[in-house]
Amino acid sequence: MDAAETDRDRVADWLEAYERVWRTPGTEALAEIFTEDARYSQGPYEEPVLGLAAIGRMWERAREGADEPFTMRARSSRSMATPRSSASRSAMPSRTRTNTVTCGSCDSEPTANVGNTRNGRSPQRTRRLCPNKTV
Repeated sequence: MDAAETDRDRVADWLEAYERVWRTPGTEALAEIFTEDARYSQGPYEEPVLGLAAIGRMWERAREGADEPFTMRARSSRSMATPRSSASRSAMPSRTRTNTVTCGSCDSEPTANVGNTRNGRSPQRTRRLCPNKTV
C-alpha cells in the first residue's frame, strides 16, 4: 500500500467519523474529529469558525438535530490536507430545504402554518401571529 492509498483510507475513515458525529446528539463527540484549535471553513467567502468550542456552537445552529435527514457527499482532491483539519474541503451535509408559509384567520385568531420540508420530511407547526388582526 502506497502513501496515497494510506491517505485516502485515512480521509475515508475521517469522513465516516464526521457523519457519525453529525448524527450523534450534542457536541462532545466533536473532539474525536477536531483539535482544540481547529478551523472550520463553510465556504471560500465565509469567515472560518475557529476553535472546538466555536465549532460546537456552529454545529448545533447548523442542524435540526442528530436525527435530521441529510445526504453526505465527499470529494477528495490530489493534494489532500491532514484529514483532521480538512472538514470543509472533504465533506458537507447536503440538505434540501423548502419553506412554505400559509397565513389565514380562524375564529379571529391569526395563525401561520409553517411547512418546513427537508429531504421529504414535512413537519407542520402553527404559530400565533398578532392577536385581533386579520392576516
